[in-house]
Amino acid sequence: MVVVADVEDDSLLDQIMETAEEFFKKQSTISAGKQEESVKSWDKALDKLPDANLAVISIPGMYAALEADRALDEGMNVFMFSDNVSLEDEVALKKKAHEKGLSVMGPDCGTGIIQSVPIAFTNKVAPGSIGIIGASGTGIQELTTIIDRLGEGVNNAIGTGGRDLSTA
Repeated sequence: MVVVADVEDDSLLDQIMETAEEFFKKQSTISAGKQEESVKSWDKALDKLPDANLAVISIPGMYAALEADRALDEGMNVFMFSDNVSLEDEVALKKKAHEKGLSVMGPDCGTGIIQSVPIAFTNKVAPGSIGIIGASGTGIQELTTIIDRLGEGVNNAIGTGGRDLSTA
C-alpha cells in the first residue's frame, strides 16, 4: 500500500503516517476479535459452511476454471473475479451451470451484489428492490452508487463478464 500526501509542510507527513498506522492497527484488532478461521481446502470450507451456495473465485486464470468447475459440482453459483480464463473454459462452465440451474458470473467479473451483500470490488449501497445485470464491473458500480445517492436501493447486481455480449 502507498500513502500519498501532497502537503506544503513536511512535518505533517509524520502525523499522517502515525494516524494511518493507528487506523490499520485498530482494523487488525477488530478483525482479530472476530475469531475467523481460515480454510485452505474445499472440504474444510464445505464443512465450515455446508449451506453455502456461492463461490467467489479470485485466483490466476489458469487455475480459475478448475475451481469454478468444482464449485458447480458442489452445487454452488460462481462469481469469478479471475480473468484470463479461456473462452472454451468459460463456455463449458456456463453450459454446465445452466444445466444445473446455477449461474456463472464472469470471468473478469469485478462487481456484484447478491441479496444486498457486496461481492468483490463493490461499493456498499442501500438494499432495495432494484436488480441490475451488466457485463462486468465499472458500469454496474457506477449505476448502483447513483441509485443509492438518489435514495433507492439495490438487491442484486449481477455481472456476466464482458464476453457474454459476443456471439461466441
